[in-house]
Order: sequence, then C-alpha cells, then structure tokens
Amino acid sequence: MADGGAVGEFAGADARLDSILGLAVDAPRRILYAVSTSALTEAGRKNPRNAIVAFDVDTRKLMRRVEVPTAAQLNDVAVARGGRVFASDSASGAIYEILSEGPPRTLVPPNQLRGANGLAVSLDAKRLYVAHSTGLAVVDIDTGAWKRVAMATKENASAIDGLYEWQGQLIGVQNLTTPGRVILITLSADGASVTKIQTLLSHHHNALEEPTTGVVTERGFFLLAATGVTHYNERGEIVDPDKVPRPAVVRIPLPR
Repeated sequence: MADGGAVGEFAGADARLDSILGLAVDAPRRILYAVSTSALTEAGRKNPRNAIVAFDVDTRKLMRRVEVPTAAQLNDVAVARGGRVFASDSASGAIYEILSEGPPRTLVPPNQLRGANGLAVSLDAKRLYVAHSTGLAVVDIDTGAWKRVAMATKENASAIDGLYEWQGQLIGVQNLTTPGRVILITLSADGASVTKIQTLLSHHHNALEEPTTGVVTERGFFLLAATGVTHYNERGEIVDPDKVPRPAVVRIPLPR
C-alpha cells in the first residue's frame, strides 16, 4: 500500500509464494524478508514448503529464497541491527537464523518454545525476544540459550502474535483476548523481566477483529486490525464470505 491508500502487487506468481505470515524490512540494505509456508492447508502439509524469501524493496526483484526443510510451519521473521535474520516455527517451537550464505542455523531446537510466534531483537542485537503460547522468552543469540522473561507485573503478556522492538521496549499484538489489544511492554535494565505493561489500543476499539501484526514507523504503529484469518478452511477457502470483516489498518500513536 502506497501513500494515499493505493494497493498494488509486489510479488506475483513467479515468486512461488505460499501463505505469507510474516514480513520484515532490513532498511539499511533495502531488503524485504517474507515468511512463506504451505502449512495452513491440508494439501500444503502433505507437500510441506517453508522458506524465507528476500526481495529488493525498490525494484521488487526476488533476491534469494532460503528453504527451511526441517520447519513445520514458519510464522514470523525479524531483522537485527547489522542484518542478521531470524524466523520462528510455531508448529515445532524452533527458532532459526537465516544466514547470509548456506543453510539456516537452528538457534533453538524444536519442542522448546511452544507456539513460537512474534520476534523482536534487542537494540544491541544480543537478545532475541520470542512471543509464545504462554508468555515471552528471551534467547541469547550467540549461544541459543533461552529462558522465560519474568513478569514483575500482574498484567498478561501471553497470546502475542506480532512483537516489535521500540526504543528499548516491546510492542505486542494480542489476538486471543476479546478480541485483542496492542500493548507496550517495558523491560528491566537487563532485559530479563517485564516491569510494566501499558495498553496502547484496547479491545473495545470498533475496528478490531482478529488483529495480527503491524509495523513501527516514525508516524506511529500501523496495525493490521481486521484480517479475517480464521475464516479460511483446510482447503484455503473462505468460509461464509459475508461474515469476513473488511480489512482495516489502524494507526496507533506511540508515547513521546
């Protein structure tokens, strides 16, 4: 979507894309990374394909396709300062690093982080935060060692889909609450615990229906507020089109 709301095709059939679940831009290098997976349909799981696909942002040219054959269902992707790329596997609980050359590195093995989803890298590019089914985990990028992020608040940080770093804090999109909200997560100085959670957009907002992911910009946080993702069946078909919400993007101002 360009300024003014115009919508155009970025990548067509030649890119051989399946369902795209995650996007991340490496702004200094002008590269768009996309998560492509066939795992959302019954037919796709019989012939599984999971890949991170890189495009030139300006020319839209396909630069590279990195297959992740050990993945069950890749979900999200994040880029650290310096250009290191990470991807989550929600079905297996694994985390991968997509190297600049060669096959992916398994950063966290399968069956470790159940429901691994949104990813965010710390400003110093040393820690990777992972949203999973019951909360947040933090991974040492060099060693792959991980631990749960402690909660020093009674607020809820589970069921986060999209996760983003912003000025040393995290922005999370929760979509299993009623029907979801966007939260700002303040971390302790060592990044090991959550000290405060602030609601940026309440579930009472009338545009929210199955919010999923977003992007941090100089103009605030832009949220995919109504997506209709749960209206697809195992064949990839829309069930009852009349009940699918109209797609909506909401801009959320960020605290100054």
